Order: sequence, then C-alpha cells, then structure tokens
Amino acid sequence: MTQPLLRLSGTVPVSHHQFFLLDARTYPTDGGRLSWRDNGLATSAAGILALSTGIHTGEINLVVERFDSAPPPDLHGWDDVIELDLQVPHGELHVAGLMLEPAPELRTPLRIVGGRCRARIHATGRDTDIDGAPPEPVEDYLIQLWDTDTDAPAELLSSTSHYGASERA
Repeated sequence: MTQPLLRLSGTVPVSHHQFFLLDARTYPTDGGRLSWRDNGLATSAAGILALSTGIHTGEINLVVERFDSAPPPDLHGWDDVIELDLQVPHGELHVAGLMLEPAPELRTPLRIVGGRCRARIHATGRDTDIDGAPPEPVEDYLIQLWDTDTDAPAELLSSTSHYGASERA
C-alpha cells in the first residue's frame, strides 16, 4: 500500500458550511462566489479548495495526506468521495476555517511542486446534523493530495449522502 509523505490530523472550525485548503497569500474571498453544485462536496479556484459541510457551525475531524503519486482509491466507509484538480500558484497549501484557525496539528504547510495537484476528498457524517451547530465533531473528512501535470475533469467517485445530493440539486 502507498504510504503518505506527510499526514496531518486534527479539527477544523466550520462556519457557514465551509472550510478550506488555501495557497500561500490566498483568502477564501479570492475565489469569488464558489459553488458545490457540480458534485455537492468541493470546488476549486486558483489557490483555493473549498469544502462544503452538513453542519453550519462547529468543528469537523480532518486528515490531510500528501503523496508523491495517486494512492489507490478506497471508498469503504465514506459517504461522498470526489477527485478534482487544484492550481497552487505559490506551491504551499494550508488548512483554514472561514474565520478561525484549525487545530495546531493542521497548521503545517503542504508543499505542492509544479503549481498543480489532484485532490481526492472523502466525507462522512454530513447527514448527521444538517444546518446544526453540534458541540462535538460529527463529520469526518480525508483529503489526499498528489502532484499532477495534467488537467483532468472533476470525478464523482461515490455519493450517498442526502446533504451532498441537495447541494448538487
């Protein structure tokens, strides 16, 4: 099995159903109005990977893994899984909430070579407390990243959550 070069794990604050991976010197507002209508889970703009959560406000559990090449897909146990490309002009991604910082364990920058990577995003628990503000995390996310020099369309690998379906509608 392919092992990640780097693995970060912790909690991320969510506000307005959102959290992000941002390139250096990039802010959530730099992407303009982003939409999850294509896949119900994530979207990207230059330097921005925006993720949609079921909860409105609170914290989610996040694992980010950095690979040197695409790991084999593992859809078991995940409600929604998508892959999409991300432009990373400054070559350094970091995890971000809309208004608050993530846990210290998630603040290590992720180096991206060549200005482009592929992201596979996994999510589960988005139907647990839709629009809620739970006191403890009820949603789990895994983001796997690897460098790419090709331009590939987004691909929906699995979609079983009701919340994801409503975001695509």
